[in-house]
Amino acid sequence: MIVLDCDSTIYDNSIEMYFHEYFENRAIDISGDGYKRIETNIFNNAFIYIYKKLFKPSRDDRFKYNKTSKIDYDDVFLLNEIADIFHDICTGYNITGRQDMFCDMTGIHRSTLNRWATGKTRNSVYYDLDGNIISDIQAWKLNNVGEYVQAPTNAHCDIAKKIAGIHNKTAANKLNDFQNGQMMVANNEPDAGMEYNSKRQHEILDARQAVSAIDVVQQVSALPDSSADCTIVDIEQTYGKDEGNA
Repeated sequence: MIVLDCDSTIYDNSIEMYFHEYFENRAIDISGDGYKRIETNIFNNAFIYIYKKLFKPSRDDRFKYNKTSKIDYDDVFLLNEIADIFHDICTGYNITGRQDMFCDMTGIHRSTLNRWATGKTRNSVYYDLDGNIISDIQAWKLNNVGEYVQAPTNAHCDIAKKIAGIHNKTAANKLNDFQNGQMMVANNEPDAGMEYNSKRQHEILDARQAVSAIDVVQQVSALPDSSADCTIVDIEQTYGKDEGNA
């Protein structure tokens, strides 16, 4: 949605517009490098301002899930769009995009995000017979547009992971501003840092254990039939005992 404010500045969405409006109303300069001088709690206040302007229900509003947000939690496309906008604002202004900031902005409770992250919240996505996604299934049904296909999706889990990913990415971006922070980021690099070395050590150990287990099985198989009456449990217990004494 394109919104035109009183200063004739065009914004791609209302979230972005209210984010800038918060700072303009308080004469806080975030243009150029100005945002680098802004404390984190000020940015958090801006997200709360967005919530009050866009997503906070009135006393008379009634919603399917809760009383803290106007957002339809079934609309995974809208949730994804909001998460993308949150990502763009955080990366654009070097904000560490924490989960609680996203919750403050949307009114979605943190426990709800945590529940989505478990994958237990399943929803459905709808397609027409040509395979195109139907974004508003209620309108589709109301207008009798035609047949559709309903498929389960883990979209809510993916959204929760996206929010966590925004935090990790923006936190790493901030660390890169400092020499010690750069070292921390490098050490946690999954394909090169300390995390990678630890993963490789586990892979090598698992491979050695697998080879040892194969050797035990081969030795047992070579025994006479009268002696080879042990079970796989015996092999595992012997193998585990040998590894523990190594």
